[in-house]
Amino acid sequence: MIGDSYVEAFQVEQSESFTNFVRDEITKCGGAGGKQVEMLNFGVSGYSTAQELITIREKVWKYSPDIVMLVMTTNNDITDNSPYFKKLPIPYFTADGVLDEGFRHDKVFLARNSAMSRLGIWLKNHIRTVQAVGAISTSIKYKYQAWKNKKPATEGQPAEPSAAATAPAADIGVDNQIYRIPSDDNWKNAGASPRR
Repeated sequence: MIGDSYVEAFQVEQSESFTNFVRDEITKCGGAGGKQVEMLNFGVSGYSTAQELITIREKVWKYSPDIVMLVMTTNNDITDNSPYFKKLPIPYFTADGVLDEGFRHDKVFLARNSAMSRLGIWLKNHIRTVQAVGAISTSIKYKYQAWKNKKPATEGQPAEPSAAATAPAADIGVDNQIYRIPSDDNWKNAGASPRR
């Protein structure tokens, strides 16, 4: 199974990942012909389908899979395919299927892949104290943001969150545009065209 954060599912215990439920349902329905089903999870948060294709080519094929499932969401997976929308130094495929590797020269990419950055990632992944500091920092950031978004209390009324803090989570944004007929080449190249 390959995809982004939905597949990686680091927010839940590994046993609660939906990839395990898919495996169990395939086994129960008899679609595997009585064979033991093994599901390997290659999900990586934030990956675009270009990065997922590269992962398939460089890592997944080594396991000789019988089936590869690509999980896509309408949340961000279409716009992740275009530098016009995502604006991050990652690999993209051009409309004619050529890998654009210009990201390798981007200063953000170079900094993120420097020895110091890799050391920081290693420390974060292996040292509990560093993880605790990161968790505390994130918690403080969210509490500060919530405090900052509160409206000041007026006489006789308690403080309330600002309108920005209470805006509905499902506001229509750029990713909801994937349901429309592509308005320009940026949408067509991102793969939003229903005719593709």
